[in-house]
Amino acid sequence: MGLESVTHINDLVITNPDGATDNASQGDDHLRNIKKALKNDFPGLAGVFNRVVTKSGTYNAVLTDNHTTFICTGTWSFTFTTAPTLGDGWSCTIRNAGTGEITLDPDGSETINGVASVILPPGSTALVRCVATGFYAIMVPEITEPSVISGLWEFTGAVLFSGNPAFSGSPLFQGGIRLTEGTDIDVTGVSSITVPSDGNYFDIIGTGSPTITSIGAVAVGTFVRCHSTVSFTLQNSGNLILPTGANIAVVANDTFDILEIGTGQWRVFNYQRQNGYPLTWDYGLGYGQTWQDVTGSRSMSTVYSNSTNRPIMLSINSSQTADSTYGWNLYVGSSNPPTVIADSDFGADSGSGENYSIKLHVGTVVPAGHYYKLEYFSSLASIERWFELRA
Repeated sequence: MGLESVTHINDLVITNPDGATDNASQGDDHLRNIKKALKNDFPGLAGVFNRVVTKSGTYNAVLTDNHTTFICTGTWSFTFTTAPTLGDGWSCTIRNAGTGEITLDPDGSETINGVASVILPPGSTALVRCVATGFYAIMVPEITEPSVISGLWEFTGAVLFSGNPAFSGSPLFQGGIRLTEGTDIDVTGVSSITVPSDGNYFDIIGTGSPTITSIGAVAVGTFVRCHSTVSFTLQNSGNLILPTGANIAVVANDTFDILEIGTGQWRVFNYQRQNGYPLTWDYGLGYGQTWQDVTGSRSMSTVYSNSTNRPIMLSINSSQTADSTYGWNLYVGSSNPPTVIADSDFGADSGSGENYSIKLHVGTVVPAGHYYKLEYFSSLASIERWFELRA
């Protein structure tokens, strides 16, 4: 009768023995082929295929754990017998059902995913496979509604999250987060808004230009992007933290991101005005500032500091009776005293001995936190007007 050569189950021929030329002496050989195929294709199987066992402390996986699912709790290291012993194709599933971190740690210098060990965060699952010289693990975070992804995870490419994904730990994104548009957020007649659960990108609609003072709790780590189609006000507070610490007058087509950093506590970031200006554009030179006459509080050879947290501008006029030399230097710099000559005006008389009055002018911009000082060449000079453009 026919007797095939068998290594794997696929090598078994279903029509053997053929029933025509059966040799009784080969009956046991057919049984051996079946055993050989089963042992080769299910190496180390000890018990039910894909059996489930629980572990709560340090454990070392062995050959007979092949195709086993481990349900783990606690904080400890899950180690592995050497890869050559386990063999190419050995695999197991490890789920962290607790609140601690499980460290997946191969033997000696062997690696998993190319590194010495990896962390399996709470609520996550690892599909571990031996490749004879080491291990690979497919790490699968637990997704709930709203989605909570915790621990240290790396996402590459375009990652699609639906609902309100919440991240805790240190997620690393490489590529892009795909945004899913959800139900519009209506701010008509309300002071607190609720984030819908059907997306992570929302249009804000409504009427009446309300003031929003809070956002309802979803889950710590929830990330949402908003696009406004109307005008309203975001009011800065301990539970609604705005980028500049001041209220924001939102207008149509402004966009911003919000992140829940504590229960019901949200931080607004990545705010972009529809006209392209950043939120801090109104802190530039001239905005909200006026020319002020500070002549009575300024004098020669004295160092002053710009402590306004914004740039200011100087415009200084003087007069003096000419002698052999005349002029002045205006110094500005980050050190005290300043050493950079930002502007100067000077000259010399003709040597005729005549005395005459001359006018001098200097001016410059002083950055926030910098110092400035006026020095004359002659003691005959006097300050006529000293103006500063400041708040």
